[in-house]
Amino acid sequence: MTGPHHRQPPCGATFFKEAAKKGTRILVVDPRRPDIANFASWYCQINPGTDVAFYNAVMNVLIAEDRINHSFIAERTEQFDALREVVQAYPPERVEGICGVAAATIREVARAIGGAGG
Repeated sequence: MTGPHHRQPPCGATFFKEAAKKGTRILVVDPRRPDIANFASWYCQINPGTDVAFYNAVMNVLIAEDRINHSFIAERTEQFDALREVVQAYPPERVEGICGVAAATIREVARAIGGAGG
């Protein structure tokens, strides 16, 4: 149904935009710049196919700087030591050349995530 009296439900981007206006920090990671990036605190334009390297670098920083919730990990995860070993090979300085996002930005993003209750 269309017309002047039919109202479409808001899309997900609307909720993100409203949250950003209220001070919520938003992270967008995408090779293409979506419109929601205009509302993001961080827009990380990664090279196509490098999302895993990017997230491994973020996890590398979180673990290296001890910005993790140890009790949550102990109670609710498995094989965390294997993850720790994998992400050691993904320091931001190395991943910068892979994904195209500056090491300093990767660290900033990780610290923001880790400061959110880690």
